[in-house]
Amino acid sequence: MVMISEQILSNEDRFRIVERLVETKASDIVFNLCKKNYCLMLLEFPHDETESRIKELAASLKPISVIFSLQMLLKGNVQIRETFGFAVYRDVIGQEALVEMMTTNEPEEEKTGDRKHFLLEDGMSRVHIALNSDISGINNLFAMADEKKLRTGRVYLDKKKIPDIGTYFAGTRYIDLFVNWYVRNHMGDINSNSDLRSKMKLLFESFKSKVWNKISMVNRSEKAAFFFKEFNSVLMERTVNKSDVSNLAVLQFTFPTFFYFEGVAALIAQLDEFDEFPEMKDEAIKFMVESFQIAPFMAERDSLMAMVYIYMRRKES
Repeated sequence: MVMISEQILSNEDRFRIVERLVETKASDIVFNLCKKNYCLMLLEFPHDETESRIKELAASLKPISVIFSLQMLLKGNVQIRETFGFAVYRDVIGQEALVEMMTTNEPEEEKTGDRKHFLLEDGMSRVHIALNSDISGINNLFAMADEKKLRTGRVYLDKKKIPDIGTYFAGTRYIDLFVNWYVRNHMGDINSNSDLRSKMKLLFESFKSKVWNKISMVNRSEKAAFFFKEFNSVLMERTVNKSDVSNLAVLQFTFPTFFYFEGVAALIAQLDEFDEFPEMKDEAIKFMVESFQIAPFMAERDSLMAMVYIYMRRKES
């Protein structure tokens, strides 16, 4: 299944798989297996797909997966009253995270009203949609390291140094997912999981060469930069030294920089405005397909975070 996903499936193929799963009333087990191994979160609708059909599929998916039902509606860019107008969908993302993303410069007593105008899509809102590092996550791996064990060449985490930071998004925080992934895969031992490290490094270098080194092209495209520029600036805080990320010569493979790239790839892979950069988009999709195998929970959170950001930014514009 993984090989088929990596080498054969397009994002429209992933949509057709979802359609078939709904038509055959697939069990939760089958659906979740396909969702993971076929990376169904990366689906794209055919250009002739109707909004009514999208809503119909979302309704059919709701008993199986509320979060995937919401994803269908977000990708369909339906009205906000059809998504976050329902408590069940707001709760999936988290009320706090949604409020944080709806930034407003209105006086404190008017902020709530301004956000309501945005959710009503009545054209009277001054809300600006912005990601922040509390939601996307900050990662200073070496600040969390056990200094005594660091001398052995192994980077183990000191539980007392793991910061209690971040906003819950879709029920999780970035720092918690990273720490769980790091510990579960024994990444502190440089002699363990060498195949996984090698795979991550190859993926990183390919993305750096085919996407990151060409990112100046994106910033010259008004449509793509509208979504990418601010999102990327916040994601940089996942790295150990944000100022170094803008210097291409010092951007080297580390776990924090790998997951920074993952967040960037999640946005590019789902953004129609990157169709004018097909090679970059193809590489981003490839990165995400691999990431769903390397760190599935982090890949899913990043994909959903990018999806919500894109959806809400479109409503702002």
